Amino acid sequence: MARSVRAGIPFCLKKWFDIARRSELPAFFREKDGDREDRFERWLTTPLEDRILFGSSKESLQSSRMMPMAKKNSITASQEDYLETIYHIAAEKHAARAKDIATAMKVKASSVTGALRLLAEKGLINYAPYDVITLTPEGTKVAEEVVRRHEVLNDFFSRILGVESRDAENAACEMEHALPQSVLDRLIQFIQFLDVCPRAGVDWIEAFRAFCREGVSGEKCVSCAFQSLEALKAKRSDKLRQGDRTVPLSGMEPGQRGRVVKIKGKGTIRERFMKLDLAPGAIIEVEKSQGDGSEVRVKGYHRSLRSDDADRVIVETL
Repeated sequence: MARSVRAGIPFCLKKWFDIARRSELPAFFREKDGDREDRFERWLTTPLEDRILFGSSKESLQSSRMMPMAKKNSITASQEDYLETIYHIAAEKHAARAKDIATAMKVKASSVTGALRLLAEKGLINYAPYDVITLTPEGTKVAEEVVRRHEVLNDFFSRILGVESRDAENAACEMEHALPQSVLDRLIQFIQFLDVCPRAGVDWIEAFRAFCREGVSGEKCVSCAFQSLEALKAKRSDKLRQGDRTVPLSGMEPGQRGRVVKIKGKGTIRERFMKLDLAPGAIIEVEKSQGDGSEVRVKGYHRSLRSDDADRVIVETL
């Protein structure tokens, strides 16, 4: 092996040294003195993963050793899709099987097997051939974030922009992998703003949809401004007439939306609700309401509460 490497060196050296002069190789290739041929041969015989470390300083060596680990823990868009699929199947059946995943994702069983092995190597799933598949705590965390991004985007496209459900779903699937956290947080804030701002709300969203259908004119804008003022006065009068509209979360029906105004409890009880994003001011949507508890969506997350915890959350209905 060493002889074949040495035989190929004269053929390669000129090209590589030309590149080195353009500063595209590590600094030790550009040194004026020393045996370049010997250094180049040693570089070729160095394992691929260690070549970036060859000739580096102690500080850069320690920094570079972190690179393989970062690459190992990176997750591709395809792998996020697998985690999302496993998450949904497990939510329904408590665990997933390879054939369930293949059916849900419409891919071949061999593709699923390869993907599951990689996810298991990354510590994101518990997997063994012919056994059920479950998410690890780290895998659950990643899957929940993917599901969150997907549902926030889908909600924005369908409920706010009025996009057809299938188009909204497809767009959410495409964009969920590339959406930065800062953009997601701002998008959630914008949706919440539309829900609570007196100048926005359902009427504003409907006006936007009318604009998409019919366009806009100056006369319509003036008329809309007066209508908005009258509607705002009517809402304020209704609120004064109805009095307090706050109810416990346990008293809300599926599909109702509201704003958290108070948490009954102090210390560790309050901290527990803060970790669930159920802080005063948070906008929630009830997904399920049963005798033993409630399920709500807040900031794109799905949260389950026991009945006694749901009684502690006081909400102003929207």
